[in-house]
Amino acid sequence: MKSKIRILHLEDDRKDSELIQSAIMEAGIDCNIVCIETRDDFINNLEACGFDIILADNTLPSFDGLTALKITQKKCPFIPFIFVTGTMGEEKAIETLKNGAADYVLKNNLSRLVPSVIRAIREMEEIKERKMAEEALITEKAFTESALNSLSDIFFVFDISGKFLRWNKSANTILGYTDEEISSMKPNDFFSGEDKQRITEAIGKVMKEGKASVEASFVTKDKKKLPYEISGSLLKDSDGNYIGICGVGRDITERKRNEDELRKKEQELKKRVQELEDFYNMSVGRELRMIELKKEIEGLKEELAR
Repeated sequence: MKSKIRILHLEDDRKDSELIQSAIMEAGIDCNIVCIETRDDFINNLEACGFDIILADNTLPSFDGLTALKITQKKCPFIPFIFVTGTMGEEKAIETLKNGAADYVLKNNLSRLVPSVIRAIREMEEIKERKMAEEALITEKAFTESALNSLSDIFFVFDISGKFLRWNKSANTILGYTDEEISSMKPNDFFSGEDKQRITEAIGKVMKEGKASVEASFVTKDKKKLPYEISGSLLKDSDGNYIGICGVGRDITERKRNEDELRKKEQELKKRVQELEDFYNMSVGRELRMIELKKEIEGLKEELAR
């Protein structure tokens, strides 16, 4: 519990107020108590929402505890509210708890007050901590969703049975399928021909080795084929149990185009090299033949001279 707590006390009897304050102080609780009697004072103090707990008598000359509880539930629902009253029948007590009161304590049994205050504050602190954790989780989830949806790559997660659990907006935009359609599909449904087998083998490798990559062409809803490099990795929970496969698909259309152009240029260069080699060999052969002919002519001339 926090070191110093602020208490708003709705009470019109000064003696009762002093007894209640003494009971709390004697228990060693470091607190600041603001005691008020009227509806206007109660609302004015409550609007600041700076109190850790509210103690309230059930009946006052111009105000009542149940109305104060309803106002608190509306304005500051996280502040615990405890009735500290002289008398309260069983039905009334049940009604107050149903309406959101943390507890009720009778003035002739103030020994229950301090434990009730401590318990109510601790429970409220736990609720606040859980709410903060939930809000942090929601913020983290929203951040993750925003980050995934900003990717130009296709992102997906499917469980061991092949049911898709998550995917990003690029998956919808690029492949042309709605969320409802993707949720009813399996990984192989996005491929055709030999690519189906490649995907099946890649999934098997992920399950065995933890990760794998494969090149395959997604088939869009309008039957277009898009070449992609798909990388998958195995997902496990905190206990080490397999929960699914996470995959990222990267468009390699430009890379394939460049590879085709390079392959074409390579073939053209090889052809040109072969042509030049053939020409060179033909030219060298012709030159050798000319030398041989010249020697033959010189020999014939010598023979004629003889």
